[in-house]
Amino acid sequence: MATRFIEVLPNYGVDDNVGPIPEMIVPLRGTNHILLIDGEGLDVKAESPHMLEITEVKNFVRKDLPKPRMFRLKGRALPGKAGLLVVARRGTTVTAKLRVFVLENRIVRLAVRPLQTAPGVFHAKVLPDPVAFVYEMNEIWAPQANVLIDLHPSKPALIDDPEQNARDLGAFEADGITPDTKKGVFEERIRMVTQGNFRSFAPVFLSYLATDPVKDTDFTLFVVHAIAAYAGHTTGLTDTSYKFALVSEDAPARDWAHELGHFLRGAHGESVVKGELMVSGGQGEKIPVQDAVQVFNRRHT
Repeated sequence: MATRFIEVLPNYGVDDNVGPIPEMIVPLRGTNHILLIDGEGLDVKAESPHMLEITEVKNFVRKDLPKPRMFRLKGRALPGKAGLLVVARRGTTVTAKLRVFVLENRIVRLAVRPLQTAPGVFHAKVLPDPVAFVYEMNEIWAPQANVLIDLHPSKPALIDDPEQNARDLGAFEADGITPDTKKGVFEERIRMVTQGNFRSFAPVFLSYLATDPVKDTDFTLFVVHAIAAYAGHTTGLTDTSYKFALVSEDAPARDWAHELGHFLRGAHGESVVKGELMVSGGQGEKIPVQDAVQVFNRRHT
């Protein structure tokens, strides 16, 4: 087997199959790890040692790989969006290369607000634990993109005025003046896409955020029972304002993390690569290095 750098763990900020040079992210002032296989006796150094500290992890054992060595990489400076090279040499001969992108952390301040349709009456029949879910979101986003999610304390979203909802929707009786309160009532599946005579409730949530925001937050997840949007079952949908998303009560933490990706991207681009986090309706959690650097984090300079 040829000498090369490979990931230690999956979904941990390393792409070892993207071409001739594997890539990885390393947090500024933080660490990530990489394996060098069949690299006995090689000298491993960064092209700019002042930007990246490399330490070998001694007494490392991995019997399923040929002569593996593990290295801890610590980000000391931001080299820019092109990253920097790490090379493994024997004398003057380079036998393996690795491109490293050092990223400053990007903090997202998140509010999680279960919808109430009357005082004490939740739209969702089962409420998830936001602390546990945000922990899982950080397990996905932090090691792969150095995106850190900060859960802000927040109260439920009480939206209990069908008349005001109708005004926000632009739904009026035939006279064009009287709000059509029937259309301002939340159904079990809250519509988030306008189709024919069915109106998206997105303006209702935007209006609510304008009047009752959670101070100093970047993004809000409203927890509801179910969502109506496209054909099939939808567990999450981010509004085109990128200020909020709806997540259903049965959405796993992975889907919360997926919706956050739309906010970070500022667009609804979905991946078609199996196993990636941004595949709609998928189960994967992979964030490619280039997406982390160029799209989701972008704090490389």
